[in-house]
Amino acid sequence: MKTDGSAGMLEMTERSAGAPLKTYGGPERRQQARLDGPFRVRVTGVDSDGNAFDVEALADNVSAGGFYVRLPRGIQRGARLSATILLPKTTGRLGRDNCLAAHGRVLRSEVLTDGTSGAAVEFANHLFL
Repeated sequence: MKTDGSAGMLEMTERSAGAPLKTYGGPERRQQARLDGPFRVRVTGVDSDGNAFDVEALADNVSAGGFYVRLPRGIQRGARLSATILLPKTTGRLGRDNCLAAHGRVLRSEVLTDGTSGAAVEFANHLFL
């Protein structure tokens, strides 16, 4: 992520493994700082075909407001998901891994160039385990 010199304007491209996303050159909309992953995550929900799923995936980032995850199936905007995110020891107390259990709603869903779906999920509630 880099600024272009304009107040609040960012140019962003996907940095994590997998196919790149489009470059975004608009205003920064995030309200919270984020931790960049990837982070292992177990996600349960209902896909865009109406099928229940329970999969292990990777979250590209996590913030106080939500997370961005890559899923092997399509997911609709507004879908409710449950997730358990494994955060690294460097973010944990006393050198232990932390797990974050969360329920959330998909704010944005997109088909990525590698055929997976990217989903921006807003936390409805969460708890550190």
